[in-house]
Amino acid sequence: MPLVAISIQTAAGVFVAGEAGSSLAERPAGHDGSRLTSPQEGHQAGDSGQAAEASHGGGHEHGGLLSYPLKTLEQSTGLAIPEYAAWGWVITILLAIVCRKAGAALRSAPERNLAGFLELCVSGISGMARDFIGHGYEKHVPFIGTAFIFILCCNLSGLVPMVISPTGAMGGNAETYGLHTTIALALCAFVYVQYWGFRQNGLKYLSHFVGEPIWLFWLNIPIHIIGELARPLSLSLRLFGNIGGEDKILFVLGTMGILTIPLYWPLSLFAVFTGFLQAFVFTGLVCAYLEGVTPHVSEGEGH
Repeated sequence: MPLVAISIQTAAGVFVAGEAGSSLAERPAGHDGSRLTSPQEGHQAGDSGQAAEASHGGGHEHGGLLSYPLKTLEQSTGLAIPEYAAWGWVITILLAIVCRKAGAALRSAPERNLAGFLELCVSGISGMARDFIGHGYEKHVPFIGTAFIFILCCNLSGLVPMVISPTGAMGGNAETYGLHTTIALALCAFVYVQYWGFRQNGLKYLSHFVGEPIWLFWLNIPIHIIGELARPLSLSLRLFGNIGGEDKILFVLGTMGILTIPLYWPLSLFAVFTGFLQAFVFTGLVCAYLEGVTPHVSEGEGH
């Protein structure tokens, strides 16, 4: 899931960066006044430059730890990769390395150090999936667990200095870059739920769009389609709104100097809590959607 989501996010980020850069390139003479016909055009040209610069950083106004390597890459290859997208790849690679090492350690020395901690996390995620989905939850644990850990790491990464959160990145003019990531995650979840709906129910899955009573199918079908499409929208907006908002507040407080320290650290601790909470809410809702497409079995059949 992270690879698919980050690929979508990166493609969207590169497209936006390219659009911002091309809009800036169309006005090269605007700064010396040779092609500007009004003060408004001069203001728009300045905004285009700010948008292009912010899109390369992919986060707050001054960019982060990867801003210089990404600018060097752009100058040498012409490929503009936003920094928040690059951090998504970094998080994915680090998680893959950690999980690989933990898997090897779990086979050789279980319940020790990192392997024991990750085993505890898997047990907790399995319990959440069992409570939400019920019978047949086991096959969904890899997807749910991957989504939870990846979203959690993305949410908390914004608390690390010089790191831009993929789920909460905002530009200097409040551009919603983090929505690229959250929409990609929501689309992955949406496709996954629809896939299992058809796999477990066949064409009968389409019958839930008809609803009851059947003679109101002409009204129920569009209502149910809108409801299905609203799910990824609500998932993406909720995650970005909460993480992006708190990251922006912490960034502003951090630039205000020593006077904001009494506010900064309590809000940082609260951001850790909300990072966990939003990862739980996202995956919990996905579990609820999966429960809705899972055929119900009697207690005897379940055992």
